Amino acid sequence: MRKDLLLPKMSENANIALPEITGIWYESTGKVLSQISDAIAITEFELKTVVSSIPDVWARPLLFWSALRDDNHPLHEKILQEWKGLLSLLALSKVKNYPIRFEQVKLGKDEFSNALKNLKPNSIQLEEERSYDWEDIIIIYYSQIPIGALSPATLVYTGSQYNQKLKNMPLTLKDESGFLHPPRSIEELTYVGLWLQNLYGKLGQILFKSSKNKDRSVVNKILELLSNWLKEIKDTLGLMETEEIQTEDVKIYDNFEGIYQSVQTDFLNTIKNYLVYQILLTPIVESDTIKAKSDLFMKFNSAGKKIEKVLIIHEQTLRDKNARIWGTMKLNDLGGDFNSAIEKFFSTPSGTTIVDENLEEKNALWIRPDLYFFTNTLIKSSKGKFLNESEQDYNNLFYIYPLKPEILEFFNPEEIKTILNPTFETKQADTVIFSIHIPLENGSKVKVSKTYRLNPSQGEGKILSYTPPVLEIFPDYFHPRWQLYYIFQNDVNSLDFIPLENAKPAHDKKEKLYKDKNLKITEMKKFPDVIMVINSENNEPCGLILLKKSSEIQRATTLERFIGVDLGTSNTNIYIWNRDSDRPEKVSLNFGNYLRKVTASESEIRNKLLQEYFIPAREVTFPTPTLLRYIDPSDEKEFFLNAFIYFQNSYQIPLNVISGFKWEAEDSTPLRLYIQSLLLLMLIDSLKNGFSTLYLGVTYPKAFSEFQVEAYKETWSRIVEQFNEHEFITLKFLSEEKSDQLYMYTESYSVGHFFSNEKLMGRSNKAYIESAAICVDVGGATSDIAIWYDSEICFDTSILLAGNDLIKIFRQNRKLRELLFSPEANNELSSVANQPSVFASTLNYILKVEEEKVKDNLLSYAKNPQLGWMRKMIAFQFGAIAYYIGMLIAYIEKNNIIKGSLIDTIRRNRISIHWGGNGAKLINWTTFGKFDEKGVTVKLLNSIFYESIKNNIKNVDNLGNLLGNIDQFQSPAPKDEASGGMSSILYDIIAGGKTHEETHREAKPIIGEEIYIKGKSEPLDPLSEIKPGEFFDDRETKFVETTLNKLNEYITLFNKYSTIHLGQSEMISFNQVNPQLIKTDILAKFKNLERTKAEKRVIEPVFIMEIKSIMDFLGG
Repeated sequence: MRKDLLLPKMSENANIALPEITGIWYESTGKVLSQISDAIAITEFELKTVVSSIPDVWARPLLFWSALRDDNHPLHEKILQEWKGLLSLLALSKVKNYPIRFEQVKLGKDEFSNALKNLKPNSIQLEEERSYDWEDIIIIYYSQIPIGALSPATLVYTGSQYNQKLKNMPLTLKDESGFLHPPRSIEELTYVGLWLQNLYGKLGQILFKSSKNKDRSVVNKILELLSNWLKEIKDTLGLMETEEIQTEDVKIYDNFEGIYQSVQTDFLNTIKNYLVYQILLTPIVESDTIKAKSDLFMKFNSAGKKIEKVLIIHEQTLRDKNARIWGTMKLNDLGGDFNSAIEKFFSTPSGTTIVDENLEEKNALWIRPDLYFFTNTLIKSSKGKFLNESEQDYNNLFYIYPLKPEILEFFNPEEIKTILNPTFETKQADTVIFSIHIPLENGSKVKVSKTYRLNPSQGEGKILSYTPPVLEIFPDYFHPRWQLYYIFQNDVNSLDFIPLENAKPAHDKKEKLYKDKNLKITEMKKFPDVIMVINSENNEPCGLILLKKSSEIQRATTLERFIGVDLGTSNTNIYIWNRDSDRPEKVSLNFGNYLRKVTASESEIRNKLLQEYFIPAREVTFPTPTLLRYIDPSDEKEFFLNAFIYFQNSYQIPLNVISGFKWEAEDSTPLRLYIQSLLLLMLIDSLKNGFSTLYLGVTYPKAFSEFQVEAYKETWSRIVEQFNEHEFITLKFLSEEKSDQLYMYTESYSVGHFFSNEKLMGRSNKAYIESAAICVDVGGATSDIAIWYDSEICFDTSILLAGNDLIKIFRQNRKLRELLFSPEANNELSSVANQPSVFASTLNYILKVEEEKVKDNLLSYAKNPQLGWMRKMIAFQFGAIAYYIGMLIAYIEKNNIIKGSLIDTIRRNRISIHWGGNGAKLINWTTFGKFDEKGVTVKLLNSIFYESIKNNIKNVDNLGNLLGNIDQFQSPAPKDEASGGMSSILYDIIAGGKTHEETHREAKPIIGEEIYIKGKSEPLDPLSEIKPGEFFDDRETKFVETTLNKLNEYITLFNKYSTIHLGQSEMISFNQVNPQLIKTDILAKFKNLERTKAEKRVIEPVFIMEIKSIMDFLGG
């Protein structure tokens, strides 16, 4: 009878012994079952299908043991692959930052747990004194996927059905079906080989291999599996079996507890009992030399930078899948696909983590340069160039580099231009491609590009066109010690310009935004390297303007400059005397050399805005009108940001420009701001010209009260101290000879040293102050009179009769203005005729501009009655000053002020009157615009001066040829005298070693008129000094009335000599003005002084008050 075995499909080479008796298996049962097991035919599909019929948790690890120990087992190759794969995963877990974690599962005391305990295999003795219990279940997780567990029999085993979840994970240690697989790359295989080499060596030492061990077959099989695998790896790496696997990239971690210190306590407590598990779970880690290695590192100067390493994540850098991203990480570790890796791991412009790798610990950062460095907007000019030609070294003149400020964290402006080599490529009229070339540490370069269009697609940038706004920096960079810069910009509603310092907005800057004027001014302590352009509509960065610093000025350490400043009511003048020069010169500042024009703004708009709100882009020569500009008078009076000196360039003075503040007692802010302006400009000019030390000298009017003098000195001193704190340059204002003395002298003293300087005046016209001379500085508000004798001022005073009093003539007489000035000038003067200070400033500027035209008109309309009357009034005022000077000579002679006789000196030699100051130019108008030292006006003034001396010196019988020894000279450059003399004084002191100590007597002006005061029956002598105690009792005036005797005497003399010398038939008489009106006017002025504090009270000579009163009445 045929015997058939009822078995599954067998393989073709099956050899199974049949039983002798059907259905009965005797001792051969085990052998037959083994033959049947080995002969079952299994398809490839079945090999890849998870066995799902195992009834308990111990089946899977037992299956692993069964398959691994038997090379012929149908699942041997598959199980061996997964076993190697899981061990590789453990080995590389730290190197690759795999999300591996361990969790212990404890069996409870319920029926199901008890059943499992009853079914568990026997413990296995892996160590001599330690058996490994199957009940200590340690599950291995990859992310949230339980992929396997530890096993006493095979070290590890994989779970079932994990592959579907692992299949889509970014893990290289898997096959196409998602089952674990050992490394394929040589690099990873080397790392695993190093770990396996260590594992095999250490387990070989601690595993219990003795024949006494009942489980020695398990021990030997484990070592055999490890040894075979290690040999395979060495073969693949081309190594002899006896050679060691070595690499500098990774090392075996030598601190088991340190690497698992954050895991649960139960797991650690269990593992501590099993040395084999500890060795097994000790992975390799990156060596110190590889921890911060990458083929993607950007090359830049990291010295002093917070970020030391930058990974460039770009398609070009990751094109080579073997490129090392970070340490041992490669693209394959992130899934192997660039686009997928970008989406999953690099979706933002930058980051400090990749998977679980923390780059920040190594001061590293990854960036996507197209997102991190490039803006979404490209700025261009709506027509022509956007930037000025001066910026072409570092910039493209037509487009703003669409770069974010983050790029400055790694490259300075020069490096951006020379290393990154930014380029623009115009594809079509509406398409521009911007590119930079980023260097890598490996020597290669990455070209990073972005496309910009008028109508961009997703991922592209947008092109925006603008008319270039005005963008200026003052001053341009010239020296590292200079730390005060200002940036001006308009059209801030469209684009905003932010100066950057170390890739960030300057922390010490101050900004002033004027929304109504659509402009902004920024103050900085350092010259900006870069200006960031911001779209004002959305506040998004649009790009960077790179600023190349101009060449530094080389300062000569010993080069000194002497600066003389005369700050007048109407005009300000500055003279400088450089130590290596033979004479002083007037200051001329070409602001075009100081301004940095950044944008290609339209010239007309630029010039207008800079003139009105910033620094004019033109040359300015002193003297200049004393004007202060507020951008917004109602806002805080901040220096430069709102308030600065105004350099007039048209007849019209803007409403936000003020004048006449020098004498302002209530608020000294305008004066302080004006002085700051002057000093700032002089410091910049001096430093740019290489000077290291400045000596500053300042004049002040004699008419200042003691309170005003102290306040004026204190104002200058504080501002000088403020500038010296910056250490821009050495600015010396304190005398080196006397620590408590400033380089401040009266205008009278300074003017005297101007007129006595032969280099400035010539030998024949100089004032011989060594003998006797009179110097008069006619300013806007005051005329300073200094009488010199024997090289000293024997008497000086200041009177409030000057240029502004003559200006009233023009303010009150429109017909006169029409004769002398252009229609444009006259229209402007007419519009401000009711604003005295503005009128004076405007006229002052017009006289400077139209000087030659006025001279022509004086001659053309010489016979016009209006001009005749004007000449009479000018002569009348200067004659009054000459008459008052004559009284001063008489006073000196009468009171023996000097040793000897001034009259005798004049008789023996001569005396000259030198007229200076801006107001002195009006003397020329009496003779058609030209001063003639032998002309009729000089003769008139000489005669009045002589008669005044004669009438007021009662005890001199014979004046001899006194009249013939009187000369009159005019300054060659009116208004230069005080400042020019001041610079000359400083030069004498510092360079010449001379002493200049203003030791003139404390002279008080004389009354100049016979007047009555309370408590005295007789009138005061005209030659009496003005003593405040005689005129005021506390706040009540003691003045009663004036006799007008000296005024009448002067008018008589003036009419006599003006008829002779000027040929004018019209007389000045009291018939034109009621004398009582003049008396009442003088009394009213004294009454008004009662409301002024005593220390601020300025009492004028009564004679001068009378002259001004009658001129007011005549002018009206």
